[in-house]
Amino acid sequence: MTRRHLIRPTLALFAAAGLVGAHVVAYGIALPDAAVRSAVLRMTGHGYFSAAVVVATVAGIFGSAAAAAVGFRGGRRAPPIRWRAAGPRIALVQVGAFCVLEFAERAAAGGPVSLSPKLLAVGVAVQIVLAAVAAIVLVLIARVATLAARAWTQPLPWTRPIRRVVALVDASLRQPPFAAPLSARGPPSPR
Repeated sequence: MTRRHLIRPTLALFAAAGLVGAHVVAYGIALPDAAVRSAVLRMTGHGYFSAAVVVATVAGIFGSAAAAAVGFRGGRRAPPIRWRAAGPRIALVQVGAFCVLEFAERAAAGGPVSLSPKLLAVGVAVQIVLAAVAAIVLVLIARVATLAARAWTQPLPWTRPIRRVVALVDASLRQPPFAAPLSARGPPSPR
């Protein structure tokens, strides 16, 4: 799989993790009272949310590993993922998924499908902010992995003298110990 083929799944994994995280933050901001928030979450079909947090955590872990793989595969080339490209893509996916998810949760719960304007506005704003944070984290992971790949492929400066010593020892071991080849005959014996 090439570097380009890894970028889209990496963005999707970060968007999935950010979607759930921003969902939690948005409800915490829009409904600061815990009792009211709990009642609203129960009425609007958020019973699955503890499993969604686990899935988002796994997506964040795999997304981080994928970002490192993309960066490491980049090697000496320019950083593979740019914030200006990743941020809007992640934000677009998160905002769209948040809106669809909110209406689908309410429809599945059998309650009113309407969403309060305050919750919608806070949710969209938090999704955008956390998408920007996710893009920054993604780019940082990829860049650190790119630097690691560069360091991995370049020789260290202190290895040059060691290589010279090894070459000298190797050359001396390859030479025969005597200048002339040995023969089975010895020097004449004095009588």
